Amino acid sequence: MNLLQVLIELQHDHGYLTEENLIALCSRERIPRAKIEELCSFYPHLRRTPPPKHRVAGCRDLSCHMRDGASALDGLKARCDLNADIEFETVSCLGRCDAAPACTIDDVPMSIAAGVENLDAITSGQEP
Repeated sequence: MNLLQVLIELQHDHGYLTEENLIALCSRERIPRAKIEELCSFYPHLRRTPPPKHRVAGCRDLSCHMRDGASALDGLKARCDLNADIEFETVSCLGRCDAAPACTIDDVPMSIAAGVENLDAITSGQEP
């Protein structure tokens, strides 16, 4: 059994790793709780709390950085910080060097300028 894969599947099914699911996993597979906690604390994509409604990712790599990405990221992050329903993170290349500096909002790729302009509409379920 690949414990990491089991945790990823549990998170996919429930949105995050609930206490109840982890207790059941330990019991069913006879795994020490410390082993599970070790993996959960090491891998940042494993969540122990419910995720926010929206996820914004801004690229920090070279193409975006060279097109004033750092200040664009600061502006986007500032907008995201105003809404508790949005999780913001910087990530490595989004594959959108043609739209640098780039971001994704709920996995939809766009330029950061478009992201800032349309953030409120997108997170409220409207078309930008």
